[in-house]
Formats: sequence, C-alpha cells, structure tokens
Amino acid sequence: MTAHFNKYDVIMKVLEIIQQDGPIGAGSAQPESITQITNIFHRLDGNFVQQQVEVEEVIVEGDKFENINQSVIATRGAFAHGVITIKERHGDDVASAFKTIESALNGEAGSRLTAEQRKEALDLLGEMAQQGSKPDFSKSVVKSLGSGLWTLITSVEPLSKACTVAWPIISKLWS
Repeated sequence: MTAHFNKYDVIMKVLEIIQQDGPIGAGSAQPESITQITNIFHRLDGNFVQQQVEVEEVIVEGDKFENINQSVIATRGAFAHGVITIKERHGDDVASAFKTIESALNGEAGSRLTAEQRKEALDLLGEMAQQGSKPDFSKSVVKSLGSGLWTLITSVEPLSKACTVAWPIISKLWS
C-alpha cells in the first residue's frame, strides 16, 4: 500500500517541528539551509525567484567585556600600568621580576593554587605593583603585601620554584 501525502501538509508539519525547537537564527541554521528554505517559500507563493540570503556572521573571540570594575581585565590593566611605572622608577630587573611572578601565577605552576588563592595572589601582586610605582611609596606597606604574597607562593612547590629567582629582586623594594 502506497501512502500519498500532500507536500504542503508535510511542509507545515516540518515548520511546526522547527517552531517547537525554538527560533531559527543565532547560528542554528547553515546559510545554505536558510537560502534553500527561503527559495521554497518563494515557490509556494507562486513568485519563484532564486534568491541568496545574506547571513551576517559575527565571530567574537576573547573575553566578554561586562561589568569590568574589579575584574580580571581591570586588574591586569592596573598591573600593567604599575609594572610600566616600576620599570621607570626601579629598573628593568624589578619590572621583569613582577612579570615573571605574574606569569607563574597565571601558568601551570599557579594552577595548583585554588581559584580563590590565585585571585588573592594576583591581587596582592597587583597592589604591590601599584604601591611600588608611587614616587613616595611606603616600604612597610609593600613589605606587608609581599609577605602575604610570598606565603601563598610558598604553599605550592612548583610555584615557589618558579618564583625563587624573581622574588629577591622584588624584595629590594622594601629592603
């Protein structure tokens, strides 16, 4: 027994299924499919015109910039500014030591810290860079920040190994 279907009923059923799945768009359908669907609708209307549908594709890479106050982006910007000023005031070796410790905290060795410890360590390092970049910075404040940071760094052996060369250079700020 052969079943005969009305092609329009089939198309309507497919459209119902698509509608139940949610809206078409935002990358859910390939541009070729959208073009084919559009051409079928034009044929149904009786005014068949082969048409290419232009689909604008937006590719976004990297961080999503929302509410950046007190965020990683704002912290990195402040850190970078502090390191630039430290380089001007204290030399390349101190600035390089700050960058080395930041890289260690953001790298494989730093991943051994908990997320909270890592954030705290990066905040302390950033604050040290900000304080150390001031023309009349308080050595005791930088030393206190450094003490807290070094405690976190030494809690993870791979991290402390990665920072042992840089740390004595940074500690010259309060010596």
